[in-house]
Amino acid sequence: MINSDFFRYTSFCALFNWYLHSNQVILDVIESFPTVEETISEPSEYEVMRTNSIAKKNHVIQTKFEKVLSYTKQIMVAYLSEEDLNRLCAYIVEYSSGDTLQKISPVTVDSQLKSIDIMHFGWNIGKAFSKKRINTATFIKNVFAHTLHDLGISTIERKMSNTETNCTILLERNSS
Repeated sequence: MINSDFFRYTSFCALFNWYLHSNQVILDVIESFPTVEETISEPSEYEVMRTNSIAKKNHVIQTKFEKVLSYTKQIMVAYLSEEDLNRLCAYIVEYSSGDTLQKISPVTVDSQLKSIDIMHFGWNIGKAFSKKRINTATFIKNVFAHTLHDLGISTIERKMSNTETNCTILLERNSS
C-alpha cells in the first residue's frame, strides 16, 4: 500500500509540476501581447506630417480633376450628346492618371467645332494635367478621331497651341 501511495504522490507531483509549467507558458504568452495602451498610442510626428502631406496632395489632385471636368462640361456641352460628354469625361479621368487609354469609342462633336477647337481643348486639358504635347496630341487624335481624321499626331502636336482668329474654343494660357 505504501508503494501505491508513493506512486500516487509522485504522479500527483509530476502532474502538478506540468500544470504549473503549462500555466506559466500561457502567462508568458499573454504577457508578450501589447497592452491596450500600447496599441492605441498616439501617431508619431512623422506619421502626422506624412498623413497631412498626402492629404494635401490628394486635395490638389481632386481639385484639378473637378476643375478640368467642370471646364470640359461647360465648354463641350453644346457640342456633344450627353452620352459622348460622359464618355469624354471618363476618358479625361483615365488620361489624367496615365498616358494611354485602354479602349476608346471616339466621341462625335457638332460640326460647329473645327479641328483647331479640338486642338485648343486638348491643349487646355493637357496643360492642366502637365502632360507632354505628344501625349495630349495622341489623346485627342484617338478621342476625337472623326473630327481629326485628316490630321496626323505630329501635326496636332505642332498646331494645338496655335491661335487662329476664327475659333470657338480659345487657348487658356494659364491652365492649371
